[in-house]
Amino acid sequence: MTSNGYYQVIAEARKRLEEGEDLQTVLALLRSRDLTPMSCIGAVKTLLDVSLSEAKRIVLDSPTSADMRAGHDAFWEAVAEAEKEFELSDEHDDSRDQPLPPPEADHPSTSV
Repeated sequence: MTSNGYYQVIAEARKRLEEGEDLQTVLALLRSRDLTPMSCIGAVKTLLDVSLSEAKRIVLDSPTSADMRAGHDAFWEAVAEAEKEFELSDEHDDSRDQPLPPPEADHPSTSV
């Protein structure tokens, strides 16, 4: 989406809020216009004049963002699982305690 298109969506969302539409309907509008999750958060921050953390909470806790939240949660669960696996494999890896082997002597000399 171009920045011009983004600002048009923001203007439409602001108008709808001023006309009394509820926030969930406006969030659905933002999502239907293919705004990224970060763009939705930025739009909410601008529209409601709230902090970035509050805008993030509003967007991620919204029923219209359930699919986005599920993907977000699944991603971080996978990261946590990978960290656990790495830590377990790292506990049994004593190769870091070993000195590095000497460089191979099969490289041709660069001296003239």
